[in-house]
Amino acid sequence: VKLLQPMMGEASAVNNSVSIGVGEEALRTSFTLKVNGEGEEVQVNNELELGITLKNLDMMLELLAEVQEYPFLHFPLKDVLNVDCWLATVVTPILDRYGMRIDEADSGIVLRDFAWAVAEAR
Repeated sequence: VKLLQPMMGEASAVNNSVSIGVGEEALRTSFTLKVNGEGEEVQVNNELELGITLKNLDMMLELLAEVQEYPFLHFPLKDVLNVDCWLATVVTPILDRYGMRIDEADSGIVLRDFAWAVAEAR
């Protein structure tokens, strides 16, 4: 796991990445679909388990998080682990009546790039 790594040449962007299912244990997720029905001459009771196993999953996320200077410089140390307090320092973009950004497209929190790679999915 790599979180909040600064990017060379980018003043407001941080890089985040995570690898899941690395090593001996693969990541497995599944769910069971149950179909029950009854008619005049037939009764149906079926279970179907659907799942996926991922031996290796790599995700990379490039996130722009522009924070306000004053709240950041006066951030209380007791709230360092509080995500809500960090989100309160983020610049609020100006939106039109439809919720679209008016000025800069890259203000506030912006997902700039997202990529993921899967190896041996079954």
